[in-house]
Amino acid sequence: MRENVPESVVEQRSIVSELRSSPWKLGVVALLLVFPPIITSAFADAAFWITFAVEVFVFGIGVLSYDLLFGYTGLLTFGHALFFGGGAYGIAIMANVFGLNYFEAFPIVVVLLLVLSLLVGVAALQLSGVYFAIITLAFAQLGYELVLQFNSVTGGVNGIYDISIPDVIGFDITEPVVTYYVTLLAAIAVYLVLRRVTNSPFGRVIQGIRENEERIQMLGVDPFRYKLASFAMAGVVGGFAGMLYPLFLTFVSPPIINWTTTGDLLMMTLIGGFGTLWGPLLGTGFYIGLKTILSGVIEQWRLLMGIIFVLFVLFLPSGLAGLLRGEQRTTSGLRARIQDVLPGGPDRTSTPDVRTSPTSEEEDRE
Repeated sequence: MRENVPESVVEQRSIVSELRSSPWKLGVVALLLVFPPIITSAFADAAFWITFAVEVFVFGIGVLSYDLLFGYTGLLTFGHALFFGGGAYGIAIMANVFGLNYFEAFPIVVVLLLVLSLLVGVAALQLSGVYFAIITLAFAQLGYELVLQFNSVTGGVNGIYDISIPDVIGFDITEPVVTYYVTLLAAIAVYLVLRRVTNSPFGRVIQGIRENEERIQMLGVDPFRYKLASFAMAGVVGGFAGMLYPLFLTFVSPPIINWTTTGDLLMMTLIGGFGTLWGPLLGTGFYIGLKTILSGVIEQWRLLMGIIFVLFVLFLPSGLAGLLRGEQRTTSGLRARIQDVLPGGPDRTSTPDVRTSPTSEEEDRE
């Protein structure tokens, strides 16, 4: 029985056993694997739907990184576009300025993203709450302005085009179907890695910091180290998503590193259900699908998206993940999370814990 199995053994389940315990996940993966041939035979404009799916996978990886930071560590950031856009621009600049192809630039950009994440994290984590959110926004907007000013390197407002992406064992990975499978496998890999991370002792600590940082500190744990590690990991994963971005567009432009990209990631996370990993992935598909429909119908589509987002926050604070579980939560959990980032927030040392997202054990039972 599950309760008689040591927690350490439960945390180290294999991928196969996880899929067996959650048949719907296996069904989703199987459906995604056969999606291209099905859509190609059913629709004349199959390339559009395949590109749509690629966009969902790429932004889904970015949302997973955001959920690690916000949903699991409790750090609300407004500057995640710095890493997402930094990954995309890093690849493009290496190709445009240094003449490297996509795969030659890949490891270099990963190292640069790690350094950038650590530097920004060390500075930003000196603050907390709303001040942390504001300074991350300041760093992101600094990156945005640098992109606009250094025209000779970044292309300015025009961005960078014709990024060199060589074939892999004879396959053109910019071809829609190949790009689909590359980004799908990348999204699955990132999900599994982050699932393992959040189920590990490290994951237990950052979730404890999210719930009550003062009590974790009383146990002799240094919260700063764990928050910095989570920040750096989220930055690298978010940058990895940005590095995949040129695969289906072959160019990058300034909006990808602007604050609006962080806003999109935040909305996808909240709509899907933060602190669940799979929930934000659903939110990504919902958000991008709705954006695609509305932007083709009305010019002020962002206004409608904002209204829908407000309705989610008010009436479905647990997001799509909570809806699928049949949860009937009030807005108190989300409101408590938001109050934590505001000046004069509640003293969490004297109040009971507020469970705003499911624990890893609850996710295992789904």
